Amino acid sequence: MSEGLGGAYGQELLLALRRREVPSPRIAEALAEVDSHVADTGEDPAEAFGPPDLYAGELAGALGVRRGQAYRTVSGLAGNAACGIGGWLLADGVHDLGAGSGAVLGLAPWWAVLVGVALLAAGGLGVVRLSRREGGTRVTDPRSGADLRPPVPGWVPVALVGVPLVTLLVSFGLGLVQRA
Repeated sequence: MSEGLGGAYGQELLLALRRREVPSPRIAEALAEVDSHVADTGEDPAEAFGPPDLYAGELAGALGVRRGQAYRTVSGLAGNAACGIGGWLLADGVHDLGAGSGAVLGLAPWWAVLVGVALLAAGGLGVVRLSRREGGTRVTDPRSGADLRPPVPGWVPVALVGVPLVTLLVSFGLGLVQRA
């Protein structure tokens, strides 16, 4: 793990500590401790500290971190529900625009698209705001100041946007969805 967060163990530990709502500064300290131990001893981190999920549970317990606070749970569910309903309305509205039919719940297709986008934006912003509470989401290496977020492969954002777009365009091209 000597490259900040290199190695599978460090990434799994980071995610396990996040799931347990351990504060970002303590996550950074734990990752630095594991990294230092591995660098000093050459020992495998799984042998030294145990499985990442179990070690994260021990750290969270020692800190007295309370999991599953009602506010966070309800807010997270509301944000996810808004995103789900918004995505459904957006997809149905775009489909109905192409097919030339009426949208769900009696809304005109453009209204379904607008309401869907608004719900997606509101839900997404709510989830982001919720995740940034209590110390933020950034985990910084206390020794170097480097950001310890696990890298997101470049294909992930492309796939999240590209796959639905290509699917819609292919559907239009094959005549599966007809234009008005």
